[in-house]
Amino acid sequence: MELQEKVDMLHGWAGTAGAAEYVGYVAANTRLNIPAMTLNDGPQGFRSNNHPGTSTAFPAGMTIGATWDRGLAEQWGAAMGAEFSAKGSNVQLGPGMNLARVPQNGRNFEYCSGADPYLGYEMVGPVVQGIQSAGVIANAKHYVHNNQETNRDTVSAEVDERTRHELYYRPFAGAVDAGVGSIMCSYNLVNGVYACENPETLNTDLKGHLGFDGWVMSDWGATHSTSIAAGLDQQMPDDSFFGAALLAQAQNGTVPASVIDGSLGRILRPMFQMGLFDKPNNNAENTDVTSPEASLKAQQFAAAAQILLKNEGHALPLSLSEPKKILLVGQAARTPIVAGGGSGAVFPKAEAVISPWAGFLHLLGLADPDPQVVRCDPSAAKPNKKINQWGCESLQAASLQDCATACENYAPCNAFSFQGTRCNFYPTYKEVLPAPNGPVVVACIRSRPEPQWVCTAEQVCVAVVDGTDDAQTQVWAAQADVAIAFVAQFAKEGTDRPNLRFDLDQTSQNCQLPQAGADQMVSTVAKAAKQTVVAATAPGAALTPWRDLVDAIVYSYIPGQGYGAAIADVVFGNVNPSAKLTVSLPLRENDQQMTKSQYPGVKLVGEYSEGMYIDYRWYTQNKVTPAFPFGHGLSYTTFAYSDLVVDSAAQTVSAKVTNSGAVAGAEVAQLYLGFPESADTPPIQLKGFVKTAFLAPGAAETVTFKLNAIDLSVWNATVHAWQPVVGTFGVSVGASVADPRLTGSLFAGLP
Repeated sequence: MELQEKVDMLHGWAGTAGAAEYVGYVAANTRLNIPAMTLNDGPQGFRSNNHPGTSTAFPAGMTIGATWDRGLAEQWGAAMGAEFSAKGSNVQLGPGMNLARVPQNGRNFEYCSGADPYLGYEMVGPVVQGIQSAGVIANAKHYVHNNQETNRDTVSAEVDERTRHELYYRPFAGAVDAGVGSIMCSYNLVNGVYACENPETLNTDLKGHLGFDGWVMSDWGATHSTSIAAGLDQQMPDDSFFGAALLAQAQNGTVPASVIDGSLGRILRPMFQMGLFDKPNNNAENTDVTSPEASLKAQQFAAAAQILLKNEGHALPLSLSEPKKILLVGQAARTPIVAGGGSGAVFPKAEAVISPWAGFLHLLGLADPDPQVVRCDPSAAKPNKKINQWGCESLQAASLQDCATACENYAPCNAFSFQGTRCNFYPTYKEVLPAPNGPVVVACIRSRPEPQWVCTAEQVCVAVVDGTDDAQTQVWAAQADVAIAFVAQFAKEGTDRPNLRFDLDQTSQNCQLPQAGADQMVSTVAKAAKQTVVAATAPGAALTPWRDLVDAIVYSYIPGQGYGAAIADVVFGNVNPSAKLTVSLPLRENDQQMTKSQYPGVKLVGEYSEGMYIDYRWYTQNKVTPAFPFGHGLSYTTFAYSDLVVDSAAQTVSAKVTNSGAVAGAEVAQLYLGFPESADTPPIQLKGFVKTAFLAPGAAETVTFKLNAIDLSVWNATVHAWQPVVGTFGVSVGASVADPRLTGSLFAGLP
């Protein structure tokens, strides 16, 4: 290859034919038959700004993490990879794997890891393998310490070496060990140096200690210098530092030829491994790759990720044949939040988004008596009027009619603005003061019919109210045998959630606003209804102030387009829940008592002074009980644990899990180790989990946890290596970090 050709592969191209179709683009080398690189968002499925409604909104990464199911994670990756390939993209910008250090981080929903490095390591690997099985290169992000969106471009994460290796690197190590082709460095600084030009985190740690042999690309706009020698291999999405500047430095010898060749080899190797040279992909970004099969997978993934937090008096499941009036309450019952915002957004077909109301009606064999009408009429344009300040995704649109159609196909859109070629979505329509030369604004008119009971022949009746009228809610809840209150939160890239409440203030900057007064709505329902269930969706941890007032809680992270059918299947027992929390749910805001210097930082410095004590490590160390602990999740059946066997020589732990209840179900058995005091480490750490098969009542499965050297080691920052811990480890096998069923001891490092 000529030097110019080499440099051309080390940066993105914005002005080349085809580049506008994808988020990132590297032009093909026709002389050498090197295919173009077509990179696209994101970690929840293919984000098509130009052609909304042409890809599937799968559940988000944190949602898949909640299944604790390695096989399902691989299926999820393969399903996304197939759609990327069918749209002509050969690099998927996902999965995401940062740890949930800050509960209100706006991007927690994207990350498979939840709050635990071991969980991240184990769940990320299968996702990478699934994506790459489709001939698409996976991109692990965001490396590293992109654990908050507040000041993400300028904040310096001050993190010690041991904490980096034991917590924050481990999910990325899982991706590396699974053969991930690329890794994206993040916007923030690490110990005063930008993550995309940090030789310690990139060269010494990622490419050295972790053994990564693929290429490092920058996040979009995260390159600040010609930092190829520091470990950045490719600038995205342009060539401001890795174009003419890099070429000149290579020509004058400032950047050695070996450095250029090293980065180029790191890019070409995964391209060969994924078959990009052998199987040319001529598919187009505008291809509609949705299918009934993909929609069903999205629904099944979402059902597997529903977490049963509480079920007093066996409130769930409901019977399909027992006469009963079931009331659905809340705006999320009709317009659920199924995807996050930013690069993690996906725009599914409107008809593919299954609301809980539609899911219940379908399961009961009923038709909507007065279907919601959506009309986005360009003739209703209101020029020279401003919309309210909350904007969702911005799209390219050729005409006012195209903008109207896009809004109609996006359930959260209740209004849009169109100016030039830009189409912006909004959750509410509100005219304010006239603005000269303002955008054209059109309302999407969504009808809200009066509630009515709709019943099956067996007199299972359902109705829906939006919950905004307290008096109406109370009247209808009093008529119901069971009221299901739907509450939801939204999050997006670029901003952290201002708090963890379901009823965020209407001054929130989130473009898709949750229902005002949602917590009050749940309280109203609980006081009036005979039995109350809460179905909650959240982009991570959330507050549950009504948990003691209700009979059952089903909790989901961002669930994807099949949520309505999934929650109906769980509520009626077609799916027995088996998912578990991947973050603790707190009792109050800032449960972990983070100082401003820790988050969001003081003078653009975020001190990770808590070290390894985040989430359940903090709760156990400080003897604080959260609202719901890490690893918690119930089933419609029960499980008994017995026959603990600890083999110190083989470094294995095994136990028998028996279905002691009346229906078939699966359990996630979790292994926690307590390190010897000499290790100076958190008192309890997840070091194994096994999801059983669906066991019939009375059936049993022996689960075995195999420990490796790193599981029984700590990072020694003096010698910069893993150091085995010698001594007695406490062993706990159970249903969550707070629910140990069996305990014992394991000896490590002894003759």
